[in-house]
Amino acid sequence: MNSPLQVCPKCRDTGWEIRPVAEITIAVRCECQQRTKADKLSAQAQIPPRYQRCTFAAYQTRDLSQRIAKQSLETMVRLYPHTQGALLMGTPGVGKTHLAVAALHALIQQKRVPCLFVDFVAFLNLVQSTYSKKSDRVKEEIIRPVLTTDVVLIDDLGSFQTTAWVLDTMTYIINERYNHHKVTLLTTNWFDPDVQPRHETTLEERIGSRLRSRLCEMCQTIVIGGQDYRRQAS
Repeated sequence: MNSPLQVCPKCRDTGWEIRPVAEITIAVRCECQQRTKADKLSAQAQIPPRYQRCTFAAYQTRDLSQRIAKQSLETMVRLYPHTQGALLMGTPGVGKTHLAVAALHALIQQKRVPCLFVDFVAFLNLVQSTYSKKSDRVKEEIIRPVLTTDVVLIDDLGSFQTTAWVLDTMTYIINERYNHHKVTLLTTNWFDPDVQPRHETTLEERIGSRLRSRLCEMCQTIVIGGQDYRRQAS
C-alpha cells in the first residue's frame, strides 16, 4: 500500500504561508520553499559523494593551523559576499578539501549561494575531449559554469601536467572570475618558497608567476599543517 504524500502543514504545498500582522494578514514564502531551493543548489554543486558529509562540525582540528584554517573559512562564509576567496595549502591528508567543501555546504544551507565543486584534472580532461571543429558549443557549455557560478571550489590546483594550454585555460578561468567579482576557493599540495624548503618545486613553478600573483590578490592564503589523517586512520 502506498504511503500518503506528505503535505507541508504551514502552506499546504502552496508555497505561501498566511501570517497575521497587526490587524491584517500577509502571505510570505514558506520555509519549505527555502529547503527545496537548498536541495536544488546542493545537487547543482556537484559535490562528490565522498565529501557530502564534510561540514565544519565534522572537521577534527589536531593543531593550531587547522583551527585557524577552520575559523578563517567560517568567517568567510559569515562575511560573504563581502570577502576574498581562499587558497588552502597543505600536504595530503590534512583536510584541505574537507574544509573547502564545508564552506560550500554552509554557503548553500545558510545563504542559498550557488556553488560548484571542480576536480580540475577531470575538468581539463573533459574540456580536451571536446576538441573538434564540431564541439565548440559543447566546450563552452562545460566551461561556462566554472566561470559564472557564484562560488567555485577548484580542487587539487597544480596536480595536472603543466603545459601552455593548461596554464592558459587556468589563467582564463581565474581572470574571468576575478573580473566579475566571483569568490573562488582552491586547494593545493604545493607551497610558496617561504613555506616550503627551497629544493622543492613551488606552487609558482607549477602554475606560473602570473597566475600565482593573481591568486594573491583574489584569495587569502591559508597554510594547513598536521599529519596525514588517512595514515593515522589505517
